[in-house]
Amino acid sequence: MVKPRAPRRVGGRDGPARLPLARVALLIESSRAFGRGVLDGIAECLRRQRWLVYYQEGGLGELLPKWFGAWQGDGIIARIEDRRMARILAQKGIPIVDIRGVCAVPGVPVVKTDNTEIARLAAVHLRNCGLEHFGYCGYEGAEYSNKRGEVFAGFIREAGFPCRVFTTRERRLAGVRSQEQFGWAHEDHLIEWLRSLPKPVGVMACNDARGHQLLNAARQLGIAVPGELAVIGVDNHETICELAVPPLSSVEQNTGAIAREAVALLERMMRGQPPPAAPLLVKPCKVVPRRSTDVLAVPDRNLRKAIVCIRNQTARGVGEIAKIAGVSRRDLERRFAAVFGHSPGQEVLAVQLQTVKKLLTETDWPLYRVAEKAGFRHPEYLNVAFKRQTGMTPRSYRLQLRRPA
Repeated sequence: MVKPRAPRRVGGRDGPARLPLARVALLIESSRAFGRGVLDGIAECLRRQRWLVYYQEGGLGELLPKWFGAWQGDGIIARIEDRRMARILAQKGIPIVDIRGVCAVPGVPVVKTDNTEIARLAAVHLRNCGLEHFGYCGYEGAEYSNKRGEVFAGFIREAGFPCRVFTTRERRLAGVRSQEQFGWAHEDHLIEWLRSLPKPVGVMACNDARGHQLLNAARQLGIAVPGELAVIGVDNHETICELAVPPLSSVEQNTGAIAREAVALLERMMRGQPPPAAPLLVKPCKVVPRRSTDVLAVPDRNLRKAIVCIRNQTARGVGEIAKIAGVSRRDLERRFAAVFGHSPGQEVLAVQLQTVKKLLTETDWPLYRVAEKAGFRHPEYLNVAFKRQTGMTPRSYRLQLRRPA
């Protein structure tokens, strides 16, 4: 375990001693949406920290600049890529926080995204499209990809549907960049896999780059998206998502919260506190829907009417929704349970809470106005429902997403 250094103090006979600026190195890529998001979050936190930051732009595979060998500092926040990088960092003998978590290093705590929650959000989003066939496409050998695929397939199979997982005949490659480059160079593997899938099908990609590759392969095959194929990625890298045709839906990671947790943890460690033994898991923000999943594959016309009504929030109450759909309330509940595995009331609440999250993030409206816009009759009920789903109050959710710790 890394033993924290005693804080240096400056001062003299004419003034009180005070803690100096802490020297902190940030070994985080700037070439990807995740790294840039974390860097932006750390920049927000620095308004409250007495830190001298040492940082050089680079991509994955370029996180150890030449100056780092001679650098002397007090703490490090890093995306530790492999054992070699872990050894070099450990030689500094100072507190380190890892925000990747692919290498277990004694004494180095991890702050990372909750991959189980990412997979759950993607599964729920595709299930709500009314699909009955599903797939997962990742990179073999990538720990984060394997985890997301395992959990996604588990959620789908628990709901009673098959999930086909993409595998390649090629050897496993180390490093995200190598995996993505191989994917672009071997589109034929994706084309062959997509051709074999039953249609219509919903596919989760391990990240946005993989989702983009899937959509390219689908265009070459002439597969209609979203009519025959719906795809969702991870990271919400806006450039990649908008370059894809059609634009790619994606799960947005909470990079701001990851940054705040990492900064607060490193600060505590530099003050002599021990690191936590278990990783700190940060839940993703939300699904950002785009055209790649804009599908409602439900053959039941009455059920389609009900879903459109709920998602457009054009009716209040399940009884009114059933009337618009042209069925009885009891029949609507039966059909909902058979297709989606939950009640129309639960669907209404999910849409309302998604609206609440959007308004809390994008506006400064008071809670009563947010509740009214989202279809809640009373702010008190919104508070209860929101806390039951997210584990926090609407106010706490807004502060977590929009302000530094």
